[in-house]
Amino acid sequence: MTLLVRKPGLWTTVQDGGRRGWQRYGVPVGGPMDAASFAAANALVGNGDDAAALELTLTGGTYEAAADLSIAVCGADLSPTVDGAPLPMWRPVDVPAGSELRFGSASVGRYAYLAVAGGFRTAVALGSRSTAPRDALPGADGRPLSAGDALPTAPVAASRRPRGPYEAASWYLGEPWRFSGPAVAGERVVRAMPGAEWERFDAETRRTIEAGEWTCVVRAESDRMGYRLRPSRPPQAAGGTSLLSSAVTFGTVQVPPDGQPIALMADRQTTGGYPRLLQIAAVDAGCLAQARPGDVVRIRLIAPEEASAVWIERMRRLRWLRDRVRWAERERNR
Repeated sequence: MTLLVRKPGLWTTVQDGGRRGWQRYGVPVGGPMDAASFAAANALVGNGDDAAALELTLTGGTYEAAADLSIAVCGADLSPTVDGAPLPMWRPVDVPAGSELRFGSASVGRYAYLAVAGGFRTAVALGSRSTAPRDALPGADGRPLSAGDALPTAPVAASRRPRGPYEAASWYLGEPWRFSGPAVAGERVVRAMPGAEWERFDAETRRTIEAGEWTCVVRAESDRMGYRLRPSRPPQAAGGTSLLSSAVTFGTVQVPPDGQPIALMADRQTTGGYPRLLQIAAVDAGCLAQARPGDVVRIRLIAPEEASAVWIERMRRLRWLRDRVRWAERERNR
């Protein structure tokens, strides 16, 4: 079973849950930029959390289903179609062999995820299928997809084989499930905690952040490694901005000498040598990832206890969704 790439998008890669357990050797984790949309797409087709899916960036490309497939598309709206008809997002869809899947340009957000039942069966390196072009690790030979690539998939169950052009579930995930939704009033509100060097920064910057008045504009020089930000107030660190390299993670906000913060993203390095002003809460990392160049991000400071509580609630809801999808599949097979 395969999905054929007829025309690649701007930057389409295979991503799974990431390359965990190798950071002590300097190997980045990788994985999806918007883990919430990635997890929702996988849950909708009955996959586990780490199944490999396609991450489509800004433009999606054109693909052909070489066999019957059960798919779901979540995340940024790239106006997907199947054989020219609108393809519903945020729900499972069964498409027959020979169908053409076409994605346009993102009208909202930056990253969309195409999951197939059983996941993509591309090469594994260091325990992961995630593409990391800087490290030449699979996905698709360690690079973004190209025209002519054939992505192996698992066979679709007989009960999921469509009887017509395509079959979409009558239900879908509404706005409360779309964890990384569009900006509101031109801003994305992102929750964060004080970073490891918080106390080194000037009192006025800290006061502004605590009051919810600190905003940043996402700069064009942003990618899977890091988002460069233009702050409303450049932070000043006492004692300069150089320090011994220390651990960083997804959402660590460092401040280099120019005072323009960098939020580290999925393909980040494993250590950094600049003071850490903030740590984006994991629950909102995907919301930041979906911000486009020019979008305004407003930071809302929260305590670590709140960050943990909202993350646990999200995991509970995803478990509920996976259980409901499995129940629906059992009912369908009766």
